[in-house]
Amino acid sequence: MSNEQMQNEIRLQELVLENDPQNFEVAHRIGKIAIIMGDWQKAINVLSKFVKSEYQPLIRDLGVALCTYNKDNKDSKEFSQGRSI
Repeated sequence: MSNEQMQNEIRLQELVLENDPQNFEVAHRIGKIAIIMGDWQKAINVLSKFVKSEYQPLIRDLGVALCTYNKDNKDSKEFSQGRSI
């Protein structure tokens, strides 16, 4: 997918999530695309809302996003949270 196609897919999935706000699989898709694009903050924002879903792929990707986004501050709470997820 091109960058433009990924942005379009995120917008489409965000519409789906607005209408089905408990759909952690859609949230995971948004987060995964954001990770591929290197938009760590977007991935964290979307995925962190669904950490209680216990959906392991989503939780793993949230941990990766938290650690990567905070890699320059390994003493931060967020980096530690990413490692413990």
